[in-house]
Amino acid sequence: MPSAAQGDWTIPANWDRIEEGMSEEQVVGILGPPTKREEQFLSYVQLFYEGEVEGNGFISGSITLERNQVAAWMTDQPVFNP
Repeated sequence: MPSAAQGDWTIPANWDRIEEGMSEEQVVGILGPPTKREEQFLSYVQLFYEGEVEGNGFISGSITLERNQVAAWMTDQPVFNP
């Protein structure tokens, strides 16, 4: 079972602040530390954010960095219940 999601990355508006070309440090400054970090190939890093939100289910997102710059990102976030 995934751990409870917590941190700034769980706020959908923060994902809207991510822009192509940002550094890993800038991303972590907005979203907080990833739940998992993987180095892929020589110049690629993947940052994963995932966890369970009570009443809403599993949420996740990932950031792909190429040469320490954001190249792509995606989220799979449910609609949060008020």
